[in-house]
Amino acid sequence: MREQVRWFAGEMEDKLKKNDFKGGWDGCEVIYLIERIKSETQELIEAMIIKENEKNIIEECADIANFAMMIADKSRSDAEK
Repeated sequence: MREQVRWFAGEMEDKLKKNDFKGGWDGCEVIYLIERIKSETQELIEAMIIKENEKNIIEECADIANFAMMIADKSRSDAEK
């Protein structure tokens, strides 16, 4: 695995851990997850425009990636049925 992928996967995991109290994504509809990607993308754009610190920008990227991962995971689960 590439070092950049390993590093970013760690960022994604950190964000997931911070939200463990929410209970996961098994019960989420895909359309909800897509809407969250749109919302998080807007947050990333705003962070880039106002030139927030790099850590905030990385966290917004991880949020987007996590919602995409959740959709992929749900699709994988559906394909295995």
